[in-house]
Amino acid sequence: MNNWKTLLPLFMVIFVDVIGLCMVFPILAPLFYDPQLSILPTETSETVRSLFYGMMLTMWPLFMFISAPILGDLSDKIGRKKVLLICLFGEAISYLVGAMAVTTASLILFIISRILAGTFAGSQPIAQAAIADISTPETRTRNISYIVLASTLGVVLGPLIGGVTAENSFLSWFTASTPFQIAALIALLNAVLLIISFKETHEQKKPQKINLFKGFFLFADGFKNKKIRYLSFAFFFVQLSWSLYFQSLAYFLVKKYHFTTAHIGFFYAVLGLASVVTLTYIIRALIKILKSDNLIFAVGAALQIAGTLSAAIFTSLPWEYTALVLTSAGISLTYTVGISLYSSQVSSLHQGWIMGISAAVFGVAWAMTAITTGALSAISPILPFAAAGVFAAIGLYFIYIQNRASRNVA
Repeated sequence: MNNWKTLLPLFMVIFVDVIGLCMVFPILAPLFYDPQLSILPTETSETVRSLFYGMMLTMWPLFMFISAPILGDLSDKIGRKKVLLICLFGEAISYLVGAMAVTTASLILFIISRILAGTFAGSQPIAQAAIADISTPETRTRNISYIVLASTLGVVLGPLIGGVTAENSFLSWFTASTPFQIAALIALLNAVLLIISFKETHEQKKPQKINLFKGFFLFADGFKNKKIRYLSFAFFFVQLSWSLYFQSLAYFLVKKYHFTTAHIGFFYAVLGLASVVTLTYIIRALIKILKSDNLIFAVGAALQIAGTLSAAIFTSLPWEYTALVLTSAGISLTYTVGISLYSSQVSSLHQGWIMGISAAVFGVAWAMTAITTGALSAISPILPFAAAGVFAAIGLYFIYIQNRASRNVA
């Protein structure tokens, strides 16, 4: 089945969307810890800086957790295209507010920008639902891998662009607000691309009342529903592992190796390249060899364990790159296959709902680790990496239980 006329616009939407999002990552830690870039007063203590940095990390996943299931349900009712456009215009506004916050050194505006960014960060689960609309059981994992590949390509270019454009050593008019301005422009261009090229994939339903607490109910559904309970536990713990590693990484690099925004951007780009290789070659080979999404998930969890524990045990810079590659390859597998496993549990009529569950599980995991990252790093810079290894091991255990349960049903 040839669906590239539908797949390509979705691929580009996610690709450009993630570029905009990831452009901001290299600048976040310096905005709170670098005396020359910080939006906090110079006399601010290290403890208070860590508190606000953790708060900024928390805002995005917390509000994504609240809004993504609502947006997913809304996309089931009014169509994927309309909701994707809402997300893109909302993201553009969030980036413009972020640019104003950096320019004026306003903490309040920066908090608002992160809240808006999280609220409208619903494009990926909605795109995944659109992919599921046109996928068969045989093509589901492959098609979803294209979306994740689009994300990882964005992860490669986004941090590089963000890291370079935040420093005036490259161009005199570059400032710390430049990545936010470029990200806003990219989001608007993305919206234009979607309007021109994307054809609706979902039959609209009659409007129903939207529940603002849908995220909390869907998160609970993920663990109450016997069909997806063990999968939700597995997905939750590998996301805890990944988010704890990822969100503590920039702080660790700034503190231990005194990385600049450009160096951080390059480090994140290596992460993205490892993910691209995984999703381009490794996952296809594993699909042919293992012929089981549960087993591929297990391989990914094992790689996450190896990567995060390597980061905790071997703290030289070459080992940090090795750990980065292993962990990135692992999460590329567990995330892609996890989404495919979720999607396979329901009909096309409920893809928005099941993607809402996956987004809720994702959001809670990221919000929890964002809150605790600063505290764990204050105890020891490598403690978040060690904890991430433990969480990945728990995820591996639950996918083993999921695989055994699915075999018993079969």
